[in-house]
Amino acid sequence: MKTTITYRLPQAANVNLSVYNVRGSVIAILANERKSEGVHKIIWDGSNVKSDVYFIRLAAGSFGAIKKIILIK
Repeated sequence: MKTTITYRLPQAANVNLSVYNVRGSVIAILANERKSEGVHKIIWDGSNVKSDVYFIRLAAGSFGAIKKIILIK
């Protein structure tokens, strides 16, 4: 089970993109590096986790966002 996560940076920034379970534990760190301005795509392979609700957290510079995803196998 793979999903593509797409995000756009208006300027270069240090990016941390992580996946969390409902208990707040980090399941995967998808990016933890400086990224250039523009559109970026990262593929998360969730085949090693169970069907459940997960949260994707993006922190880039002073911006932060959390999105809920549901993984169904």
